[in-house]
Amino acid sequence: MGAMVYEGALVLEFEDRLLRHLEHVMVTRLRRNEPFAFKWEQKPSGGEESHGTVWVSTATSLQFRYAGPRRVEKLNRHWIEALIQSTYQPVGLVAVPEPAEPPAAPRRRE
Repeated sequence: MGAMVYEGALVLEFEDRLLRHLEHVMVTRLRRNEPFAFKWEQKPSGGEESHGTVWVSTATSLQFRYAGPRRVEKLNRHWIEALIQSTYQPVGLVAVPEPAEPPAAPRRRE
């Protein structure tokens, strides 16, 4: 379980795979100087439910901490696209479930 730290105070825990995708989307939007809202809902094991919305801009301090190995998993481009599209909605970036990768197109024999 990794964590995103917002402004040095708010710590939000996410599975490493989701966190890697969120980081990719957030960094992409911030490189373009495109601020956005980030909405989360969490039900930690044994803890209280947490939910809220924060504003993310180039002035925001974000840290991404991973618990798993350093090796980078292959990112799901369809998930990244779904996450990026959510940033353009009024509610902002929401952690949507990972879609399945479509099957690879069969190669033609020549």
